[in-house]
Amino acid sequence: MDYDSCFLYYRDQKLLLLEGQRYTVGRSDADILLPHGLVSRHHADIVWREGQFWVVDNGSTNGTLVNGRRIEEQVLLDGDKIKIGCFDLEFVVINGVEQENSEYTLLPSETIMLERRLSRFVGEIDDPGVVRRFYDLKELYDRKKDKLLDFAYKDPLTGLYNRRFFEEKIETEFARCKRYQRQLQLAMLDLDHFKLINDSHGHQKGDEVLRTAAKVLISNSRKMDIPVRYGGEELLLVLPETDAHQAFTVGEKVRTTIAQETAAQTGVCVSVSIGIAGFSATNDSVHGLILAADRMLYAAKTQGRNRTMSDATSPGA
Repeated sequence: MDYDSCFLYYRDQKLLLLEGQRYTVGRSDADILLPHGLVSRHHADIVWREGQFWVVDNGSTNGTLVNGRRIEEQVLLDGDKIKIGCFDLEFVVINGVEQENSEYTLLPSETIMLERRLSRFVGEIDDPGVVRRFYDLKELYDRKKDKLLDFAYKDPLTGLYNRRFFEEKIETEFARCKRYQRQLQLAMLDLDHFKLINDSHGHQKGDEVLRTAAKVLISNSRKMDIPVRYGGEELLLVLPETDAHQAFTVGEKVRTTIAQETAAQTGVCVSVSIGIAGFSATNDSVHGLILAADRMLYAAKTQGRNRTMSDATSPGA
């Protein structure tokens, strides 16, 4: 297989989309079954058109979002995030070499997500109590899976994604950015004089400060963004589909809000230094992007801390 293959990811399921096909996404009697009240019966279609997959909203009640924006129809690119009701899907393209090295991929007919027979079976049950018990069991199963994913990919102290998750996702985001010449920014944050907080107020207060800073980072993140605890008091924010000006604005908002919230919530006002770098001809690898953000963070530190610096706006960057 030397051509690209397209997949739809939902949680831990990877679903192969076949060229030339149309897949209806909906609450019932659909190819891609998403049984929830926020999903319309025939919510949207994923359809092969003009050599590409498109997502087309079918006049759904709650709309179809791609990368956080409501759409009527849109061509799908590698890494696009699709939100339908409360379900978060991801469209992924894997080339022939990657496909040969990947694990076996479920076909639509082999996965519960696309299994029409299950939907029909539940629909044939006359007892509403049994139907309710079935969906309660499914919701419990989904919650358990979410907890297992949290254990694997979330930092227990802050609730941010951990370094392992970051290292997996940044490769995907960077490949997408490079392939389609999309925007990508990386913000690296470091709490100023954090060691003094631990030394002066104790590690419990330090943990409280970290949790507060993490909440600010999460609250200023979009669904597509990736807030990370990189190590110690160093945090990251991956910003897909974001230009340098927008990233700088986000950085400044996070910086000022962390100072306000740490003072209000912990009694210790903590400043933060932020370095931002974006995908460019210079930063043309993941390693290069991380180094560039780190250089900007170092510049922010050496120029007095409590500031945001970007390689797109800093002299000599």
